[in-house]
Parts: sequence; structure tokens; C-alpha cells
Amino acid sequence: MEAIEYYEDRELDEGLIINLATCAYIRDNHHVVLKGATGTGKSYIANALGVAACRQLYKVRYVHMPNLLNEYAVAKSLNTQNKIKKAYSRFDLLIIDE
Repeated sequence: MEAIEYYEDRELDEGLIINLATCAYIRDNHHVVLKGATGTGKSYIANALGVAACRQLYKVRYVHMPNLLNEYAVAKSLNTQNKIKKAYSRFDLLIIDE
């Protein structure tokens, strides 16, 4: 989180990002959605939030959406969707990247 550069043209809310780094959203069971144009640092910030959560001993999983969909499709074909859902529900923070 310390390495994030808050240039004016990036329109990042430094206070919000610092607040997210506390992981209160995890404790409060809130979702966080990062949106923006390609190359604006969404994946970087998501990873930084994941690292912040790991430092606070939360269980974190990072997955690319195509991989998640493929994994679920395979599970569906084997009728093991519940196993996949259960596996993912074990994490305190699930980061799904495009």
C-alpha cells in the first residue's frame, strides 16, 4: 500500500485506500469492487489489498475470472460444484481479477 502513487490524474482516494488497508471491510463482510479503465492499476490495488489482508492473517485467494469459470465448468461437468463453493468459502478475502 505504501508504494501506491496518488497522482492527481489517477483520481485515487488516498483516504479510502488507507481505510481499505485496515481490512475493516473484511471484518464487516462488505464487498469491494474496483473499476476503471485498462491500465489504471486495479489489479495492483487488489493485490496490495490482498497483501494487507495476509499481513493481518486473513486467508486470501487471488484468481483470474477465466480460471474460476473454467474450474467451475469442470466441477459442474463432474457434479462437484458444491465442493468448489465450499473450497472458495474458506477464504476471508477472494480477489477475482478480470
